[in-house]
Amino acid sequence: MGRRYLTATEAESILGLTLNCLGRHEKALRQLRKSAEGNADHQRILLTLSFVNSQLGNLEVARTALTRATRSSDNLTIGEQGQEILGTLL
Repeated sequence: MGRRYLTATEAESILGLTLNCLGRHEKALRQLRKSAEGNADHQRILLTLSFVNSQLGNLEVARTALTRATRSSDNLTIGEQGQEILGTLL
């Protein structure tokens, strides 16, 4: 099998998650929002945006991002996982 490289959006998602874990919450949200603007239906960025917002208590924003992620059709497994998480936020 050949190597699989991260897309820019996947790298931005990881960066946002890392910033959040380091306590740089506002910077993480700015990074994730910026990436989501250019990739409105990218599941990974939406799931990460939802996770960070839920960690910060922004549950309505988290639900909105998670709902968008589950409706995106590029990866059904991620969509199914998102649907499970969404159930816990309702």
